Amino acid sequence: MTNNHQRIWAIAGPAILANISAPLIALVDTWAIGHLPGAKYLAAVGLATTIFTFILWAFGFLRMGTTGLVAQADGKGDKVQLHIICARALTIGLIAGLVMMMLSREAVLLGISLMEAPAETRPLVMEYALIRQYSMPASLMIYALNGILIGLAKTKSALVLQLVLNIANGILNVIFVIGLGMGVEGVALGTVLAEWLAVLTGIYLLSKHIDLPALLKAFIAARTWHLAAFARFMALNGFIFARTLLLMTTGILVMAQSSHYGSDAVAASHIMNQFSLLISLGLDGIAYAVEALAGNAYGARDRVRFRYWSITTTLWAVALSLVYTAGFWAFGEGIVFTLTEVESVRIAMHNLMPVILAMPLVAVWSYQFDGIFISATDTKAMFATMLVSFAAFFVALEFLPAAYGFQGIWLAMLVFLATRGLSQAIWYPRIEKRLV
Repeated sequence: MTNNHQRIWAIAGPAILANISAPLIALVDTWAIGHLPGAKYLAAVGLATTIFTFILWAFGFLRMGTTGLVAQADGKGDKVQLHIICARALTIGLIAGLVMMMLSREAVLLGISLMEAPAETRPLVMEYALIRQYSMPASLMIYALNGILIGLAKTKSALVLQLVLNIANGILNVIFVIGLGMGVEGVALGTVLAEWLAVLTGIYLLSKHIDLPALLKAFIAARTWHLAAFARFMALNGFIFARTLLLMTTGILVMAQSSHYGSDAVAASHIMNQFSLLISLGLDGIAYAVEALAGNAYGARDRVRFRYWSITTTLWAVALSLVYTAGFWAFGEGIVFTLTEVESVRIAMHNLMPVILAMPLVAVWSYQFDGIFISATDTKAMFATMLVSFAAFFVALEFLPAAYGFQGIWLAMLVFLATRGLSQAIWYPRIEKRLV
């Protein structure tokens, strides 16, 4: 029993550390950019990275879909299928990245327009984009590499990959921006070089866990690109893609509705997003564990083991959510005071503190069930439950702000998270029935 809990944390621990490394290195980037004369540089990089993150996040299926399929193939002991899945994911990442690279200029121009970027930042955003576009194939291949490593329960390797990416990015940005005075172009170039270095590192790490010659053969094998099997692979990922778009839209609607209440509300919503990020750092790690362990059991058609890993990891996730709530109760106001000195924003956040305390306890179920659904590659159900949850969120967003003002927007987000967890819990027995 103890060994099983150790197995969970052997996966979750490195995953959490990997998650934490990204925002820490982002602080280094912010420090480097903050030394440039004028706020327009920091604003431009912020806008540009938001646009690129939005574009790339839509391809999150390369991480999530790959993890479930890899874990199942590993559970079956089907090495041939494992190599095929890896070849497909990496190839799609490369090709999709090249296509998005060619379309990035138009996408960035659209993003600048939609975000109503200040005029002084627009040339700087384009300077960043014209260099950063060359990292897009690498970005999507990193998604695929992470998906493979997590599916194989090799999160220590995934941690190394993430550390190489983030630390290299931070060091290169300091060298280019502070040392060479390259400005916004230096930030973009540092990211491009760091991401391609991470791809090379990821391939090296992957070679430690799978047969690299067999993987190379899978890239050119006719079976890998057989139309029916490949169509199923794309259909599974298509549902995740559509689900991700709905998830992204909820974030856009929250910020759009917040703008109706003024700049203080927008700032408060930005801080609320940071609390959401803090929650995801931990709960994502537990979700990665259930993706790998329950996915392996699902591939082996072992219903008892699948249920065991689903329940055991959920208990850990709930325990962690209680730690989050206790931490926010003790330090939430202090975190807010660290993030902003604007008194009106602090007051807005004080009024949102009940939502902050409730968020981990409500969000944990959607995070955890996402991991379980990914382990079973039930992406159709992920999309269906997300669609129901988005509808509930949209209705709540119509009524709750009218009754509770700005706080109603974030109450609507709680409704969204609660509906996700509830709808997935209702669907869960159907997954187990397949393992008879």
